[in-house]
Amino acid sequence: MNIVFILGNGFDMNLDMKTSYKNFYEEYLTTKSDNSIVSKFKNNIKVESDKWSNLESRLGEYTEDLNSLGELEEIMQDVEDNLEVYLQKEEDKLKHSKVNKALLLNHFIFPEKLLAAKDKQDITLYKNRWVNESWQIDVITFNYTKTLERLFENTYQNVNIGKFRTNNVSLRGIEHIHGYVDEMILGVNDESQIDNKTLIAEKYARNTIIKSQRNQDLKHLIDEKCIRQIASSQLICIFGSAIGKTDKLWWDLIGERLKQDCYVIIFDISDPEKVKGKLKFLRREEDILKDRFLSMTSLSEEEQEEFKSKVFVGLDTKMFKDIVTPVTKEILETTTA
Repeated sequence: MNIVFILGNGFDMNLDMKTSYKNFYEEYLTTKSDNSIVSKFKNNIKVESDKWSNLESRLGEYTEDLNSLGELEEIMQDVEDNLEVYLQKEEDKLKHSKVNKALLLNHFIFPEKLLAAKDKQDITLYKNRWVNESWQIDVITFNYTKTLERLFENTYQNVNIGKFRTNNVSLRGIEHIHGYVDEMILGVNDESQIDNKTLIAEKYARNTIIKSQRNQDLKHLIDEKCIRQIASSQLICIFGSAIGKTDKLWWDLIGERLKQDCYVIIFDISDPEKVKGKLKFLRREEDILKDRFLSMTSLSEEEQEEFKSKVFVGLDTKMFKDIVTPVTKEILETTTA
């Protein structure tokens, strides 16, 4: 069985790392700049801070205020340089020795344990179909930080991390589809997300801000490897991602995979104002998230409805959060049984 985990910024935030775009630009605005183009850009963030919760999406919109490729490159370079410094500081704060590695591995092997009883049963029965097959887990992270590598103490390629029934489960590797802190791929999904149509007609402008084209320019083949991993997966787990439009390429690929023998689990948090502790509202929130995810794919409305039963949602679970809190031996034995 091939399992793919897609990790977003929520993974780092669960480890008390302040890595949201809001955290970043609050500090970014305090750094002085002698560049008038960058200063104007920062002033826009300050005035319209409510629109900058998704930095990448807003960058695409902000191109409307730019007059040249040079202006775009100046802003992108300044953002990336400052984001590199900021994220490196956050990554250095991580005390990986406090992480319960056994629970971390358990979440990768048994993500279904944190779902509602019926969903847990359905996923377990589905996984049992591969009980006589080899088991591999691939991790695709949208994060620039090497947080997970540090938690694995830099031993994370083709290593045995546990068992599902009698099957050994191996972690094949961790791929950074958006690059690393010191070589980040920041931007939008495609040309439709760039407001300045005159600017984007330039090849190098597209290469600067469209993530898939930046990946191809780097010629590292990581994007092709991740595409193959998704295409051969039987279970895909999405954790800590806003499922935003700037990563639509990946939601489209997962949507296509749903047409085959594949299930998807999405881990997210609910809106406390909507749920207010009532189970019926929690189930409604799950349906809303399923619909939002499926709407991000290129599936037709009929296909979205057909494959909705193959998408499962875990709201407000302890997924990757309890690994930083002390646990008793009894709890650990229960979760790994």
